[in-house]
Amino acid sequence: MLEIRTGKSEKKGIRVDLYRRYRVISEITQKGTYKYKRLGSFHLKTGIDTKLLALLDTDEVLDLNNWLAEVEFAKQFEQKPDELEKITVHLPPKFHEALKKLSLEAKRANVNFIINGAILENLLKTAKLVQKKVDKINGFSSNILEDIGISSEIETPKVEVGDKALFRALLQLDQPIGQTCYELEQEALKLGKNKKIPPPLVNEWAGLGNDLNAQKKVNNWCYFIAGEVLLKHGINPCDLIPAENFVKYWATIKKLTLSPEAALQEFIKTFSISKDKALYIQKLIN
Repeated sequence: MLEIRTGKSEKKGIRVDLYRRYRVISEITQKGTYKYKRLGSFHLKTGIDTKLLALLDTDEVLDLNNWLAEVEFAKQFEQKPDELEKITVHLPPKFHEALKKLSLEAKRANVNFIINGAILENLLKTAKLVQKKVDKINGFSSNILEDIGISSEIETPKVEVGDKALFRALLQLDQPIGQTCYELEQEALKLGKNKKIPPPLVNEWAGLGNDLNAQKKVNNWCYFIAGEVLLKHGINPCDLIPAENFVKYWATIKKLTLSPEAALQEFIKTFSISKDKALYIQKLIN
């Protein structure tokens, strides 16, 4: 089991020390005692390095991620790691094992799911809902959460679909999503990018993934390969989003191999750009 201790450094801030705790049974008394092996340390600001991370087993990595999620959650309360209060939550063993497996699979699929982080975020959300109900019944504002600096308002992430409409169109193609992902990977290979693109990643690009990743920036080449796949299915990307938006992603890639003039002509021909818009597009490519 991983034990996490913290210390302070004047220059680098909070230091995190990692220990492996294991039980030893005395041959004489047959009683168990705990011993600790120090694995290493890292500073919270810089994060754990790969060499230290490699020393941790699967369960220890989960323990560390849970602790880091707790520390991140505490920032909104302006609380430091050594100021946090520990409580115990008892889970059915089968459910706990399932959560750990799900956490590992989510990581492989590039989906954000950390057990303690999910518990804390949902606990806070529930507390806000409860305060709203209590205040409505009582007829006045209790300000219980506000008194500790937390708004009781439940924020709904506002995700502008905008150019992400390209990725949403990919999800609506009349074929299995796995086939769409394969086609995206093939287009990425043409750009020299040997990248695995699982369905959850496409959902994230479309702004449909985890709330925490909904606002995450998507690279230009991702929009480019999305356009290429849509074209193969008879869908013009410039019918989904403004041509002046798509050309910014498209030209970033094409200008690596084509002159601005050649890129302009190819764009006009490929995406059926009208003459009145071609002049504006030309300025964007140049």
